[in-house]
Amino acid sequence: MTDKLTRRQMAVALAGAAPAATSAAVPAQSAPQQDPLAAAREQIGESIASMEEFDLPMSAEPAFVFKPY
Repeated sequence: MTDKLTRRQMAVALAGAAPAATSAAVPAQSAPQQDPLAAAREQIGESIASMEEFDLPMSAEPAFVFKPY
């Protein structure tokens, strides 16, 4: 992997990972006994794990300035 990753490259990488994550979540939804809160937490955990696979340098982040009203 290259040292620099642009926002567009990151979007393409995440778009490719999104269908795999949704297809893996389908069998988990077929269980009628599973609590919706537990299912949501499991899905968030899987999403975090898939996003941690990518190394995103700070230079790829958009500039942000917090200005309160």
